[in-house]
Amino acid sequence: MRSRTTIYLLVASVFILILLRFIFFTGKIKLKWILPELPNNFHPIKETPSGQLRYVVQDWASCLKHLETADKLKNSFHVAMVACGNQSTQDAVILIKSLIIEKSNNHIIFHLLTDNLTQINRNVDNLFDKCDSSSGNFNFCVKLYDIKRVDIPMDLTGIFKPCSAYRLFLPSILPNCDRVVYLDSDTVAVSATTIEELWAEFEGWNSSHLVGAARENEIAMYSWYAVSARHPYFGSYGINSGVLLMDLTRMREQRFTELIPPIYNRYHSVIPFGDQDILNIILHLHPHWVRILPCQLNFRPTHCLHSTCYLTDTPVKLLHGSNDAFHSDLDLFYFTHTFLQKTNICDYRDGTFNHNLISNVSRTLGRDRCNDSELLTLGKDDQLLPKSIT
Repeated sequence: MRSRTTIYLLVASVFILILLRFIFFTGKIKLKWILPELPNNFHPIKETPSGQLRYVVQDWASCLKHLETADKLKNSFHVAMVACGNQSTQDAVILIKSLIIEKSNNHIIFHLLTDNLTQINRNVDNLFDKCDSSSGNFNFCVKLYDIKRVDIPMDLTGIFKPCSAYRLFLPSILPNCDRVVYLDSDTVAVSATTIEELWAEFEGWNSSHLVGAARENEIAMYSWYAVSARHPYFGSYGINSGVLLMDLTRMREQRFTELIPPIYNRYHSVIPFGDQDILNIILHLHPHWVRILPCQLNFRPTHCLHSTCYLTDTPVKLLHGSNDAFHSDLDLFYFTHTFLQKTNICDYRDGTFNHNLISNVSRTLGRDRCNDSELLTLGKDDQLLPKSIT
């Protein structure tokens, strides 16, 4: 009898081991009730020599623990980004840098979808190479999503830019997030209050608004949609999807993502800008879902062709380097991006970094002045440029 019991126990043990292997290694059974969702980039908290928490790039549970009261505060912000490919991942880190370099009490939670977890980790780590205990805390955390493990209901990876279509599925990718500001990786903040002003736009919404976006252009002759589109688009000029305010709760209630497959199937041959065109078609059908953002929150190279956007009393707050403008000869874009890339983030924790100088440059430029070498001269005169640039 004892030997038979021993056999039964042995068989039961083997069965349990097989079951555990099935659970943890095949991923067929998800123990969400035991463990929070974790990304693939878990590594320890970075600390200053004094032991104070400086910044967090780690697992989601610890990220939230660090910011456990953040969502209860008015200065808590969720920012989503998508970055695939070497250039895009490098630009995404510069965007993060532009949002956190100015000392503030903001708590920013970045949701970053990427195909290169290792490079993002390394580049974020490098931001703080020259920091010491006097640099203080950086109140942000980054949740990395391995885009190869993010499921969307259809294959849109080949339209327009790699992975860009994933922004349309943020309501399902971030099921526990209420509101988020989506930013293309080729954008940078040029004001110390950029994130606050973006988030404040939510306050002007009515109950029907789901998405906030800037027009593709303010003048019809410069809008690709008004001139060349072969599909429906929002309003008279279309909208640009590089900067989006998204009420994810309302989008889920309206089953927003279910509209995407049939629209793609119908118009896929005439949408050169891919997911942006799909968004335009959806918002053409539901114009009451849109809240228009001012162009100063999504300033692009085409705005350099006319003065409607920057010759106003409102400075530009965010540059969008579409069409590879950050890596071209457009001085306003190249200067700002290179400046942020080369600047040591820890040199300005005393609040002396003047984001607003760059935005004032864009405001005071005259017609056709985005490509003006005086920008570089101004940067040198005000000792803003690092020596490695000047």
